[in-house]
Amino acid sequence: MKPYWGNITAIGSLPDFGTLEGVQLIVDSLKHIPHWPQFPKRKPEYLSHQFLQVLIECGIMEVSETGSPVINEQRPQFMEGLITFYELYLGAQGGNLSDLEAFAIPDWAGEGFSALVREIGKNVQPTYVKGQLIGPLTAGLQIMNSNDIPIFYDDQLREVVIRALEMNIRWQIEKLSQTGLPVMIFLDEGLLYAWGHRDFLGISERVINETFTVLIKAIKDSGAESGIHFCSRADWGLLFPSQPDILAFDAYSYFPGMLAAADEVEDYLQGGGTIAWGIIPVYEVCFEETPASLHQRWQHYIERLEHKGVSGTLLREQYMITPSCGIGFYTPEIAKQVYKLLQQTGELIKNSRK
Repeated sequence: MKPYWGNITAIGSLPDFGTLEGVQLIVDSLKHIPHWPQFPKRKPEYLSHQFLQVLIECGIMEVSETGSPVINEQRPQFMEGLITFYELYLGAQGGNLSDLEAFAIPDWAGEGFSALVREIGKNVQPTYVKGQLIGPLTAGLQIMNSNDIPIFYDDQLREVVIRALEMNIRWQIEKLSQTGLPVMIFLDEGLLYAWGHRDFLGISERVINETFTVLIKAIKDSGAESGIHFCSRADWGLLFPSQPDILAFDAYSYFPGMLAAADEVEDYLQGGGTIAWGIIPVYEVCFEETPASLHQRWQHYIERLEHKGVSGTLLREQYMITPSCGIGFYTPEIAKQVYKLLQQTGELIKNSRK
């Protein structure tokens, strides 16, 4: 039995009602598995600065006037920057902590990270601490090359971004582990629906699996629990080959996709995997739901999976409860209601199993 089974956590992002207030909401609501808060409405907290600032510092990536990240491989400085990057990468991979710091989340692009670590150092004693970062597919489809094509289609540029994310993972785990707590890290894949979508033809299933595997391995090799979060329609078959410890999905809106993968879900649970049910909606409907209604919804979903041959015992044992997605682009009122519902629903579900 894993220590986090039956517990609640959240995805990562919050509205910008202040760093300290955000951290306080998290530690008050998530007593066992707090996460560091992201505030995506703050311009510096975009993916290019928060997780990939090293590419900007090396001169490999720049941010356009519209705020979009671009890797211009045609620039004269590109090869020099690439050499610098791989020197840092190899140094960090070899255990050089100074080189690993090059892959850090800058304080100005992630105030919530250091704020949570400080709070845990004071008087909070959870069971785990959670970090998160953008998933490889979502990053690779948002960063463009010099021809305005997503770099996920370019083997060399995709590799650079994946290696930068890999070291950001190792940096997060190094820092979060200093709290004395075990760590879990989620890859947030908001664009997983791109596989099979007509606007993203040519994306290789093999390449998606390879990128997931590199990052999941980095998490596990660093001694942390690994998760993939996705909050849209997705092919569940893409998720299992990399063997994440936790699969976190928007169960409130996209449960049918799980039904379609019932056999694979059963195998995943038999192997000790965990389903994190995003059963708490993160938009206005959260004011219409109650812990009882969400508990009933969860029970109904489990019964439907049981009819498909998935073990109800494992579903009710190897689970976590989360919001359906991050809350960064909603209102503070919604965020507070979501975390309240999360607490109450998680407690109701846990008590119903006793």
